[in-house]
Amino acid sequence: MIEPRETPYAKTVDGANIAYEVTGNGPVDLLLVPGGGSHLELAWDVEACATFFRRLASFSRLIRYDLGGTGLSDPLSLSEQPSVEDSVKEMVAVLDAVDCERAASLRLSSTGATPDWSERRTIPGDSRARS
Repeated sequence: MIEPRETPYAKTVDGANIAYEVTGNGPVDLLLVPGGGSHLELAWDVEACATFFRRLASFSRLIRYDLGGTGLSDPLSLSEQPSVEDSVKEMVAVLDAVDCERAASLRLSSTGATPDWSERRTIPGDSRARS
């Protein structure tokens, strides 16, 4: 059975601490991008989530993180509204922390999981190929 490890933190260029975890050791890095609120540790208590994570980790190195202001990541003040650029900074910080040069990404949302193209459009000059 694949289980998570202790939760580490990545630091964005703005100094925010972003909680992340890596599960599995498959040949493909898979970044699971949360579509809203998330909590790395509590998600494992939901059997459907745990099963989903284990299945993904069975063929990949699954990289998950909590968005800024959610879960175990640094909180945001009531007046802060995260931007797309902030979300990209969080993704880059996590990918850098896990030494990832190339990753497939999958975005979770209320309508299901979809391929994620936001970082490709938003990080000009980043040499990492993500698809």
